[in-house]
Amino acid sequence: MKHQEPQAADGPTEPGWYRRKLVWLLWVATFFEGYDTVVISLVLALILGDLGGSEAEAGGIRAVVGVGSVLGFFLAAQADRSVGAGSS
Repeated sequence: MKHQEPQAADGPTEPGWYRRKLVWLLWVATFFEGYDTVVISLVLALILGDLGGSEAEAGGIRAVVGVGSVLGFFLAAQADRSVGAGSS
């Protein structure tokens, strides 16, 4: 008869719990970042066409969105250091 290890409950005490939650959150964030990129690429031309905007204005809007994404990344990294798992 083989000895069976007790099964750990799926929660904060299980060793892989944090990693699974982190991977899930990263997947969701990556999905929405890609979704934003696709939507702005498809809709921006239509909006600027209706409002009489130029390609240069479209590039400026896209640049502002890109800078905001990078800024959000650095703010999230800082928040993780001060509040998240990195603070001990």
